[in-house]
Amino acid sequence: MAECVEANVVRLVLKEGQSADPEMVAKYIAQHQPQVLTILQGETSSTVCNNNFATIEAAAKAHNCLSDRGCRLYLKYYGM
Repeated sequence: MAECVEANVVRLVLKEGQSADPEMVAKYIAQHQPQVLTILQGETSSTVCNNNFATIEAAAKAHNCLSDRGCRLYLKYYGM
């Protein structure tokens, strides 16, 4: 969605079957200084679940970065 409005998007791509490591994400946030961070809660085909949201969101907040867990903003936009 961000690319549709010509935002500068930087992706942290993980290996299939790997969840987001909070330390790695924190380093990526510090390096790239994003304004918004979106992270998916889970990927059903590989049964991966990211369960370190509190730590990741704290790292985002420390860098003045808005964070969102997957589709929450999308659902709010459509009034769900």
